[in-house]
Amino acid sequence: MSRKALMIAVAALTILVFPEAVSACPDCKSTVGRAGQYMAIGYATSILLLLATPLFILTGWTYALTRAVRRSRLAGQSDQ
Repeated sequence: MSRKALMIAVAALTILVFPEAVSACPDCKSTVGRAGQYMAIGYATSILLLLATPLFILTGWTYALTRAVRRSRLAGQSDQ
């Protein structure tokens, strides 16, 4: 069995044996249980936004660097 397959098997076994270890934090669990569906949607949306933020930042930096390189190449070609 490869190392990757072994790691996946251990993770799956851990999730099956200890489901409370992978459940939500106690505060989130109690708040969503009391507040209902709208609070759950709010929590899910905030988590997705937090996960997407690094992607947005990297996309912006990549665009800015690509644009700067293209401008410098065009400026170098017009000088010749």
